[in-house]
Amino acid sequence: MEATALSLAGNALGVLMPMLQEKLLRIVNVRDDAHFIKDELESMHAFLITNATTWHTVMPNGIQALKALRTLSVVSFKRSQRDLEEMTQLTKLGLKDITGENAMAFCATIDKLSDQLHSLKAIWSSDVPLEFLEKVSQPPVHLRSLLLSGRMCHLPTWFESLKRVSKLALAHTELREGEMQVIQYSLPSLNELILFENSYAELVWSIGEGAFPVLKFLEIDDRIPLKDLIMEEGSAPQLERIQIKQSTESEHISLQDKRRATRLNVNIDRGFSNLNDWRLYQYGYGS
Repeated sequence: MEATALSLAGNALGVLMPMLQEKLLRIVNVRDDAHFIKDELESMHAFLITNATTWHTVMPNGIQALKALRTLSVVSFKRSQRDLEEMTQLTKLGLKDITGENAMAFCATIDKLSDQLHSLKAIWSSDVPLEFLEKVSQPPVHLRSLLLSGRMCHLPTWFESLKRVSKLALAHTELREGEMQVIQYSLPSLNELILFENSYAELVWSIGEGAFPVLKFLEIDDRIPLKDLIMEEGSAPQLERIQIKQSTESEHISLQDKRRATRLNVNIDRGFSNLNDWRLYQYGYGS
C-alpha cells in the first residue's frame, strides 16, 4: 500500500481512532473498511501527537491492535496503561499523567521496553514518591533522548548507565548540585541539555574541568533559582551556544566563562520556555 497520509473519513476507522487527523500521520492511505486493511494497520510504525492542543490526549480505543507501533507520544498513562501492555515494539514513548497510583506500573512498563527504547518522555504529578524511578530494575540503557518532568530531587542510581543519551531535558525536577555533577560527568554522549522551569534548585552552578566532553548546546529557563553559572577551565570544550530564556520579571543569570581560546555564542531570549513549546514536542524525535 502506498505510503501517504492516514485518512479516517468514511470508513470504520473513524470509530476506532476518532482523534487522529490527516496531518498527524503520513504512513498509510486508508480508503477501505478496517476488515481489508488489518495487516497494514498492524504494521503502522508511528502515532505522534505533536500539536499543543492535544497535550491532554488519551489513546484512541483499539490502538493496541497496532502491534508493530514504534512511536507513541504524548499520551495519558492514566488512560492507556492496559493498552501499553500489548504494545511491545515501541522504541519512542511519551507519557504524561503518571501518578502515585500508577507510578509502579510505569516503572514496570519501562522494564518491559528497556532493551528497545531509544526515546522517552515522562511527565508525572506531585503525588508521585520522589524516588519512584529507583523501582526501574532494567534501565533503558539504549536511550538517546530523555525528558523528565516532575519533582524528584535525586537522580535514580541507574541514571549513570545512560551512556548513549545525547539529548536531555529536565523540568520541575528540583535537582541539587550533586545531581548536576552526575549529569556533567556520567553522560559521555550528551550533546544537548535543556533545563526547563524548576529543574535546578541551587543559586550557583559550577561546571568543572572535564565536564560535558561533547556538549554543544545548553538551554536554561531563568525560572529556576540559578543566579551564577560558572564554567571552569577545561569544561565543555565543544560547547557552541548557550540559550537563556529570560522573562522580563526575573533577574539576569550571570555567566562566568573561564575557559581559554573558546568561542561561545550566548543568546538571551525574552520569551518563556515551557512544556507547551513546539520545540519540546519535537524534542528527541528529529533523528
